[in-house]
Amino acid sequence: MSSTKTLLVLAVLATLLVGAAGTALAVDGGGAAPENRTITVAGSGDVAVAPDAAVVRLSVEASGPDAGNVSDTLASKAERLRATLQDFGIDDADIRTRHYDVRTDRRGGDGAERYVGQQSLEVTLSDVERAGDLIDAAVDGGADEVHGVRFTLSEDERAAVRDDALRAALENARDEADVLATASALEVTGVQSISTTGADVRPYHAEAVAYAGGDGGASTRIDSRDVTVSASVRVVYTAADA
Repeated sequence: MSSTKTLLVLAVLATLLVGAAGTALAVDGGGAAPENRTITVAGSGDVAVAPDAAVVRLSVEASGPDAGNVSDTLASKAERLRATLQDFGIDDADIRTRHYDVRTDRRGGDGAERYVGQQSLEVTLSDVERAGDLIDAAVDGGADEVHGVRFTLSEDERAAVRDDALRAALENARDEADVLATASALEVTGVQSISTTGADVRPYHAEAVAYAGGDGGASTRIDSRDVTVSASVRVVYTAADA
């Protein structure tokens, strides 16, 4: 082998050995090299806002000895209820069937075949202050049962508030990172990565709804409460000696 080639081979070997020694130093030295130090934290943020949508669940019911008649009765009552809701000002797109069921019921004890049916409608109302009025109108329009009211957010409002919750989660994550850095004689120098681990809207449910309408002329009152939007993030911060 020529002297030039020998020198080249020795140089390559020397480079590999230095690289291996450097890697061993980073791994065996008790922690990451200063330029590779990171602090990983999870942050969460909650934002409470007034609801801008109320979802009311109503149902009509029917029973009888013939399944076909029960189905026809349900259809007729549901159509009347839909018409009442539309007269109240609800768009047809904001009325959807949530549940439909016709089944055999032998709980009478006499062994006779009997059928019961129920159709539930879910109604979305943009004016949350009118939820009680909607319930009164629905009961007058043939609703047999009011299952409850869920106060929540429209899609546009949900997206806007989610952004605020994410910002709050990031602020929480940075506060945690600063505490950890100070306790470790470090300082946060930047952000290596950010990921969101979820966002959630917690509506307010008014489950027990008492109908107060009728001959007395009273009306149903449903009080709303704030809706909470939560978000969480995972952030990896870079750090250096303080």
